[in-house]
Amino acid sequence: MTHPLVTIMIPTRNQRELVGDAVRSALAQDYPNLEVVVSDDASTDGTAQALAPLADAPRLRLFVNETNLGRVGNYRHTLTERANGEWVLNLDGDDRLTAPDFISHAVAAARTAQDVMLVCGRHAELFPDGSRRIPPVNASAPPLMSGRDFLLVLPDQRVNVLHLATLYRRETALAIGFYGMDVLSSDWESLYRLALEGSVAFIPDIAGDWRRHPGSAGLGAPLAQRIANLGIFDSVADAALRRRVLTSEEANGWRRRMLAIEARGILHTECARGGPAALVRAIAQFHAHGRGGAAMGALLSLASPTTWLKRRARRRQMEEVR
Repeated sequence: MTHPLVTIMIPTRNQRELVGDAVRSALAQDYPNLEVVVSDDASTDGTAQALAPLADAPRLRLFVNETNLGRVGNYRHTLTERANGEWVLNLDGDDRLTAPDFISHAVAAARTAQDVMLVCGRHAELFPDGSRRIPPVNASAPPLMSGRDFLLVLPDQRVNVLHLATLYRRETALAIGFYGMDVLSSDWESLYRLALEGSVAFIPDIAGDWRRHPGSAGLGAPLAQRIANLGIFDSVADAALRRRVLTSEEANGWRRRMLAIEARGILHTECARGGPAALVRAIAQFHAHGRGGAAMGALLSLASPTTWLKRRARRRQMEEVR
């Protein structure tokens, strides 16, 4: 099909002030065969009323859940029961698209190989003061990578996926049980596993703005939730082994590196918030949750001169900012 149907999913809960922006940005896409599906997860702040003026917009379908399904449950229900597209992009209700031709370009990239599972673009971070930062992630990515290669270069942090900048193949996503893990990074876990089913395409377009604000799911999450989130790397490594995409040695090495990277970020955040005492408490929590090895890997990587140089270079790159 020249223009396969694309669904932009917009799950939302209590985002009355922001969700209208998300919906209008989705409707502004120039792609001709598009549906925009909004799933209000039983909001209590008047989100449904705020969306009412848009209800008659062509290509828009509005749903309100009778009961609260939870963030990941709402993702899963919207994908399995409401989306009809061959391809899907998830746009959280507090984010927005800024490139009206992003879907058109992503669909074109999806045609570059028959086994493309994901098309990944770039994104900007939008801060409460209105400033924007464009991370270097995916800036130098090749047009196409095998799922295996994509997974193996993830620890280098030059490529990654972000929901609002990733178009994915719905049929295969359903087949592998998308959004089946109810954790903070259910999107990463699902998209990484989907990559193992084929190849990943990249486009240089900056899809939109990811809002960095205290209400974001991952930014204010309790430490225990962030440690539990590390389980996504076990899930993906195990999937790579089952699919025989990686050898046992490769999968275990990948798992260790990804755990150390994510644990390093958690420990850095805890130390920044509460100083050395908070860092010690966080390490104790890692051990209590059976993740002492991840904490140790993080501490060892922080002590590495190579890691320090890489982090400094990345900070400089991030200054193509604001």
